[in-house]
Amino acid sequence: MDATLAIAGKPCRLGTDPTRYLDIFDDWYEHANLLVNSLGVKDDTQKLNLLLLWGGRDLRKLANVRDRPILCTRCVYSAIV
Repeated sequence: MDATLAIAGKPCRLGTDPTRYLDIFDDWYEHANLLVNSLGVKDDTQKLNLLLLWGGRDLRKLANVRDRPILCTRCVYSAIV
């Protein structure tokens, strides 16, 4: 993976309202997924690594809400931890 990809995405900033976490995540994920695809990344492991790298602390925070992994209908990954 090219090191310049590390700065291509933006972090998932959830804010302070837990009721909006999933909406904010869905928006972030849609943008990040389009970016990954436009960069030509085909390997699922590389895609997941980029999402985790770009997502940052707030994404990990969302993954731990209710002590279970994120289950997103648009996301083929059942756990982002």
